[in-house]
Amino acid sequence: MYKLNVPFKIKFVPGAFGGLCVEALRLYKIHIAGTMPAIPGSEHYWWVSLLFILCAGGVAYVWDDEHPLRSFYIGVSFPALVAALLVEQAHHVPTLARRRWRENPERLKSCPAHT
Repeated sequence: MYKLNVPFKIKFVPGAFGGLCVEALRLYKIHIAGTMPAIPGSEHYWWVSLLFILCAGGVAYVWDDEHPLRSFYIGVSFPALVAALLVEQAHHVPTLARRRWRENPERLKSCPAHT
């Protein structure tokens, strides 16, 4: 199969811009909600945001698509992808309550939701 040699700027830049748009929208929502009086001044916050935007561009570049609008969509959807992966990992971490239920399954019979 013949692959086009797509320039870096056609894939990475729209993906990174998509990540930047999502980050700007998130900051705007936090500011409007009143939970953040001003833009965060922490240097670590900005480094993590920059890393996140660059990762969105990187995923768009690695994705095998040469259309800039689709690269933008990949960058926009990158936060949802990361959130889904993190939530999935959190469900696999056994908590103390889950361990107790596994150790004593008879408790499940007394639970009103499972009767």
